[in-house]
Amino acid sequence: MVRTLQGIYPECPIGYSGHEPGVAPSLAAVALGATFVERHVTLDKNMWGTDQKGSLEIAELKQLVDGIRVLET
Repeated sequence: MVRTLQGIYPECPIGYSGHEPGVAPSLAAVALGATFVERHVTLDKNMWGTDQKGSLEIAELKQLVDGIRVLET
């Protein structure tokens, strides 16, 4: 959808909002041209709450940011 939306709205930045475990889909969105990424962050996926399982723990957030920096270069 990133490329589809870029084609429809070429003047608008296109982002990605991820609610899945892991960072691969977010990195794929950036590789396809997403200019921003929204992810939920948690201290522990086992905590109570509806978003915990699809949230990133701190180490995963670092992995995501490091991966985006590699893609930028």
